[in-house]
Amino acid sequence: MPRRPPVDEADAVRQALIEEQIAKRDPGRKVPLPNGVRMTYQPAVEPHFQGMNFTGPLGDPATILKETKPGCKYVWKKRMDRQTSAWIRAGILRPVNMDEIDTTNPNAELFEDVLPSGDPVVTYESLALFEMSAKWVKKIYEAPEQLAMSRVAQQAPEFAAKVNQESGGAYQGKFNIK
Repeated sequence: MPRRPPVDEADAVRQALIEEQIAKRDPGRKVPLPNGVRMTYQPAVEPHFQGMNFTGPLGDPATILKETKPGCKYVWKKRMDRQTSAWIRAGILRPVNMDEIDTTNPNAELFEDVLPSGDPVVTYESLALFEMSAKWVKKIYEAPEQLAMSRVAQQAPEFAAKVNQESGGAYQGKFNIK
């Protein structure tokens, strides 16, 4: 409802009181206090603190590295996990050292080096940063993705046939993959 301009001071006060009453009766995110006043609970119950955003280096660790190798993938893995230890021994993962981190990047201050086996490794809480060679990236990440896409692509004719059969030919089913 558009607000009309007040005619005089009394009209302005009346409009302000009406708006205040409407705001008090608004049920959204407010709780009644013992004195009958309704107050929003948002600032007290759900405080939001402005902190640093580390989602970038945790989601894409290559952003904090000085140089990246083409085809390699940089991944965070639990440093005390059996699979991680096995993959290091098998040569699938190579721990990233602190020398490879760009210390001028403000997000790099979050990470530290720990000496689990004598070598300094980049860590964040229980995670360690590793480099995976292009050969293993294809086997572990890209091959399963391509297999899944090919399986989905094979379902297109089956989907069309099922829609045609179920609808008695009234509808056509189309399955597009991009």
